[in-house]
Amino acid sequence: MEIERISTVKIEEVDRISALPVLLLQHIMSFLPFKQVVQTSILSKTWHQAWHSFPVLQFDETFFTRDLRDYKYIDLIETDDDDDDDNGNHQGVQGGRGTGSSRPKVLIRDTELSQSRIKRLFNYVEQNLRNRHQDMINLKKFVLDMDSSVDQNFTSSVDSCLCSAVQSGVEELQLKFTYTIRKDWLYDLPQVVLCSKSINVLVLGCCKLVSPASQVILHRLRKLCLYRVYVDDNVIENVVAHCRYIEYLSLDSCDGFKSLELIGHRKLLEIKLKNNEKLEWVKIEAPNVHSIYIQGLVEIVLGSCMNLKVLMLSMASITDVWLHYQILEFPLLESLRLFGCDNLESVTISSDSLNGLYISSCKKLVGVKIKTPNLSKFQYRGDLVSFSLDALIVLETHLEFFSENMDTEWHVKCVEVLAQFHRFSKKLNLISESGEALIVPSELRQILHPPLCSAKHVMVSITMPGMGFVIKNTVDALLWISPHAETITIKCYNYMFCFKFSYAKEVIYEGESCCCCKSLPVSCWQRCIKEVEIEITNSELQKGNNLKRLTFECEEAIWELFDRLTDELVF
Repeated sequence: MEIERISTVKIEEVDRISALPVLLLQHIMSFLPFKQVVQTSILSKTWHQAWHSFPVLQFDETFFTRDLRDYKYIDLIETDDDDDDDNGNHQGVQGGRGTGSSRPKVLIRDTELSQSRIKRLFNYVEQNLRNRHQDMINLKKFVLDMDSSVDQNFTSSVDSCLCSAVQSGVEELQLKFTYTIRKDWLYDLPQVVLCSKSINVLVLGCCKLVSPASQVILHRLRKLCLYRVYVDDNVIENVVAHCRYIEYLSLDSCDGFKSLELIGHRKLLEIKLKNNEKLEWVKIEAPNVHSIYIQGLVEIVLGSCMNLKVLMLSMASITDVWLHYQILEFPLLESLRLFGCDNLESVTISSDSLNGLYISSCKKLVGVKIKTPNLSKFQYRGDLVSFSLDALIVLETHLEFFSENMDTEWHVKCVEVLAQFHRFSKKLNLISESGEALIVPSELRQILHPPLCSAKHVMVSITMPGMGFVIKNTVDALLWISPHAETITIKCYNYMFCFKFSYAKEVIYEGESCCCCKSLPVSCWQRCIKEVEIEITNSELQKGNNLKRLTFECEEAIWELFDRLTDELVF
């Protein structure tokens, strides 16, 4: 009998990824967190080669974060009065007697050990920079982001890292430290950075720019972001004047400079000036800029910004006249946002190109006149003011009214304004902190006409439900504002309530109506409700468990449900 021999073929495991070209491996590495990028160097020789020539070094706060090795336990200091009782016996802090009791300990930072660890980390960073410089590898990006201010012992290490990065032709440089209120503790940026011919993105946080010995030579700079940086007028003028190709400029919470002049920067596209307390005056003449955001009590001069599309002003000391004529200078303006501009009183917004208008918390504002035939979205937040809409048709409107004194007169005016926007808005969303502003007093419901009579779908957002938000009262108020609404949707933090109503009939009253329906064009919901379906979702719960659907057919059960929901929900 012939015996067939079955030969077993051994299939060797092949590392096909390591066989990929180094450039392709580096492309894969670019999608990984930097710590994992470093770890790839031990996978194989090919991966090690890919890491050794990888042009991106990102040593962020996770790299320098202190760990338990930086701390040690020491005995608490004990005083003679606390440690000896009346008989002269030693009394421990925790109550133990005698010298044999264990003393309580406290965990403190071991400065010497911490500095030793940080020194080793800096040595690692410097070594990687030197390796790439020696191998003539141009750095695409270098990030040094520490969770503390620079210790004087490591200033030279940071200087060395930045010099090596600049010598390696770094294109994007990010340097950030923890904020300190003492200017003498801020890190002085070395001159070599401001004379780099390769940097096109420069992001600095919590450091200081000193007057350079020579002119700034950041000819390739496209993006400059300064956060909590101390820079005086001479330095900022020098930097801005010699960065003619800059496209994006952001100065956030910086100190030292009082004026800023941006003139003739034809490449400049976006400007953000935020919380710069010492800044008093800004002049911008950039023909191609398309977005400007200025926050603070700053005198603003805007000219030759013919391509401006987005203008955002927060807490700016602008006037009605300034705003009116300034808007006329921007023929392409699409979005205008005004936040806390307290000098505005009666504004006129006239623009054929504007499609988004946002006005919020302008305390002295009493009137808004809108002449914008192409406006698609309008949002207002603040006390009630008079609105002139000039037959405007807005696709989407968001309104949030509030006041310290929501009396009868205030509610009457609120109903009138809601009716006005209902006529000119295809979609009206109401916003309220607790829903209180939406609850029209019962005595006014008998004499006023509901403002949203023809609205079938009502959207409401409650921003601070902990201030007394009651579902039952809010729904009842909304069903007076919009009688026989088909749906009412209430967003409240992570909850969303969707009420779907069906009615038995719509009776037009002709002299015979119960007291609660005298002002209504149709019978109130309590008199003709047929069924209510309620969907409750919670975005924090897993999908599948975040939906609750309830259906009720009688008024008593509905009110009982509202009371139970109010008791159960915690915001």
